[in-house]
Amino acid sequence: MSIAARVGIVVLLAGWAFVLASMVGFNRGDPPGHVLWPPNSPVANWCGPFGATIAYTLFKLLGFGAWPLVVCFGIGLLWAAGGARVSGQLTRLVGLVMLSCAVAGLQARLFRGTGALPDLPGGLV
Repeated sequence: MSIAARVGIVVLLAGWAFVLASMVGFNRGDPPGHVLWPPNSPVANWCGPFGATIAYTLFKLLGFGAWPLVVCFGIGLLWAAGGARVSGQLTRLVGLVMLSCAVAGLQARLFRGTGALPDLPGGLV
């Protein structure tokens, strides 16, 4: 593996860790959230306003379905960092998006009133 590929994987892993920390530190009172008024000042998310926006957007779109998307994407990055050759990346990505949408749909259908945003179980999907 070339140096450029290794640097790219490290940058992607750092971005993935940032997104994961943003989701773990999500607070529904942070802007741009719509659940509480007035919004938190300062932002309570571990990753600041940018992290709060990322987490809010993921939870707004997918609800609990954001977790498999982020976790499985991280597993794929760790495989690549370990030197494994991952074939069929586009097919795997499409399957991962389908899995996330399925989890969001199950949450909306079976677990109403749950999730990070109570009025959007399963997100907008």
